[in-house]
Amino acid sequence: MSLRSEIECKVTEVIYSETGELVTPDCRLVSLVTDSLERVSLIQALEDTLGKEIPDEDAQTLLTVGDVIRYAEAH
Repeated sequence: MSLRSEIECKVTEVIYSETGELVTPDCRLVSLVTDSLERVSLIQALEDTLGKEIPDEDAQTLLTVGDVIRYAEAH
């Protein structure tokens, strides 16, 4: 399994666990989490799963599932 597909699997599993939604890289996070508390919870779950801290200023730039995947690959 390539690094990208491994990260993509982890990200989509976390999002499914947090939202109950099956997602693709082009899904917008705003359609999955409707308030700031849900978004914080999702970011924390991603941090825990990926073993990486996502600073607030970076988290605000993550608009799609694909953005999260690319961010995790780069950091």
